[in-house]
Amino acid sequence: MPVYINPDFDRLASRHTAVFSKSSRDSFFALPVWYELMALYGVPPATEIRVYTDERPASVMVPLARTAAQDGGRILASLTNAHSLEHGILHRPGTNLEMGFEVILKEILAERPQWDCLTLAELDPRDPSYASLLGAMRRAGMLVECHFSSGTWYEETAGLGFAEYLAARPSELRNTWRRKRRKLAQGRPLTKSFFEDDNRIDQAVAEYEAVYAAS
Repeated sequence: MPVYINPDFDRLASRHTAVFSKSSRDSFFALPVWYELMALYGVPPATEIRVYTDERPASVMVPLARTAAQDGGRILASLTNAHSLEHGILHRPGTNLEMGFEVILKEILAERPQWDCLTLAELDPRDPSYASLLGAMRRAGMLVECHFSSGTWYEETAGLGFAEYLAARPSELRNTWRRKRRKLAQGRPLTKSFFEDDNRIDQAVAEYEAVYAAS
């Protein structure tokens, strides 16, 4: 099974691009361009990116990053960072996940020098691939430890106007909102822009960076 070292995610072979196609329809964070961005700017400089795949027609693909623990241990970790709001195992529809994981884990365990730890972050335990991965790791003789990493918190507001939403907030939050609103009214005029396509994306990025730099 080949392992691709520091691949160019923008120029993948067609068989690899097909693996991304299903997952990327569900999430922006499964696009090849996102992984290329992660490889270039989302990990420390000179980080080695290793992409494992079983190379079957309906295959599994796992992009990982080689990192080092404080004690010098060798770690393989998911190609993620704090901006990876969603992350999952890349695979084509109808993939035999158990078989794919078995092949990939066999390769990882056979590599020398051996890896001290395999850290797979930001996986969704509700996704079918999660249970398949855990089972394959345990069958391979690996000690598996699962723990909560992060979550995306949201509130259902369908049919709720802003006045009703604000009235239901704690008094401390309502007072903070009023105080901040008065401060804005006393300062320079506040303008708002909503960008729903890429026609003015350069302007949007420039304005965001200006506000971020002044914050």
